[in-house]
Amino acid sequence: MDTKFELGYAKQIPNSRWRHIVSIWFPSIYTENKKRSKFTKQFLNFMTDEYGPESKRWSLRWTYSGAEVRFESDGDAAHFIMLHTRDMPLPSMKPFYKSNIRGH
Repeated sequence: MDTKFELGYAKQIPNSRWRHIVSIWFPSIYTENKKRSKFTKQFLNFMTDEYGPESKRWSLRWTYSGAEVRFESDGDAAHFIMLHTRDMPLPSMKPFYKSNIRGH
């Protein structure tokens, strides 16, 4: 399993046990028969191996586009962002502009 996930956003959460939230995108979390996909099981195993059992140092919320991982410590959030995320590619603007137009 690839351990570089596409980063949606990362932000601090004030006044909460979970101090950081990191949104990542990956393929569908459910199969056609509404069971969790193999990828989600691999992701949960990866997170457990890397950061320990869920709800101790991290928490997970599935979203329509992937997951939001919440971290209790600054160090765990920084470690995850630096080592296990990459920027999400920007959508191509080519269909909207002719080849010679630059700027506004």
